[in-house]
Amino acid sequence: MKSSAYREPEWRVRDILHALGTFRDIAQMLADKGYPRPPIGTVSAWSSRGSIPANWLPAILELAFDARLIKDISDFKGRSLT
Repeated sequence: MKSSAYREPEWRVRDILHALGTFRDIAQMLADKGYPRPPIGTVSAWSSRGSIPANWLPAILELAFDARLIKDISDFKGRSLT
């Protein structure tokens, strides 16, 4: 049973990634921010799995905040995150 305080996340990993653009776009956005450019297949795998590795999560959150896709970290929580 879910607690009454539980709030379903507004976004899931796939939704965020698709809202940011193509996998190529996301890889380029990360590189533009100074992060190592992940292979496009890696970004695609995040979407397929519906999870983002913990070491990449801050970078993706930064992109989502910058794109105004999320306004609060709770918009991005849930079982989809690793």
